[in-house]
Amino acid sequence: MKLPSAFPDELLLGRLMRHIILTGEPACSFSSRVFGSSRLSMHPFLTAGISRIAEMSGENADNLLVRQTLAPLFFFYLPKHANALKENLLRGDGAKALRHSQLPSFGCGGSLHLKWCPRCVELDIHERGVAYWHRAHQVPGVTACWLHQIRLMSTELKARQRLNEGLPTVVHCDAQAASAMEIEVVN
Repeated sequence: MKLPSAFPDELLLGRLMRHIILTGEPACSFSSRVFGSSRLSMHPFLTAGISRIAEMSGENADNLLVRQTLAPLFFFYLPKHANALKENLLRGDGAKALRHSQLPSFGCGGSLHLKWCPRCVELDIHERGVAYWHRAHQVPGVTACWLHQIRLMSTELKARQRLNEGLPTVVHCDAQAASAMEIEVVN
């Protein structure tokens, strides 16, 4: 399996979505082929099963983990959970990885969202021909784009099959300036 090359700051889940869009393979078929289950529920920024993705794509698992997920952020702030979190993300135990991330303790274990900046989407389309999900926009608590200082848009991931979400869009997006506090948090 050849994944599309990663764009700067691209989320691994986003690369998997682009692969599905480019190949036309149904998401449930892809999930079944790669992970052994068509009912797989993937976390947007703590993607589990990285070793399997790396094995099938010929890429380095640690590189995918560190450069295309938010795992390094959790490793830094949760050193007691870092080894278990890494092991579960690599191995594919998303439920255990989520528990080790401590996100449910902060009320972040329920509904999931993907966030995007309308200006980044326009820039991505202009420079790369396609919009993609930026890792920096997915940090919990961040509500503004560090580059454009506008509020991030958000889409709730309602279905278990999160690979069906697609790519960010600028359709019906009204960019709003971020507040001073939002800018301070993101910087």
